[in-house]
Amino acid sequence: MTNLAYAIIAGACFIVSLSAGIWLFLHLNSVAARFEGTADMVSSDANPRKSRAQIVSAVTVLITGAVACVVLAVIAMG
Repeated sequence: MTNLAYAIIAGACFIVSLSAGIWLFLHLNSVAARFEGTADMVSSDANPRKSRAQIVSAVTVLITGAVACVVLAVIAMG
């Protein structure tokens, strides 16, 4: 693969990771309910609207996308 292809894939990973981060930010009550007791987060009295599986999936996509973006960007530079 060429360096341009690595850079394009890294950009796509960045967009996916950014989208997952924005989605998590928009559903902070559900995130707080998921991690309540393990972090300094307290959810509000409202019921969380998203399932735990959706929250864990979004966090996984966020972290995986960020790591892939950094790895591919380093490869593209070299």
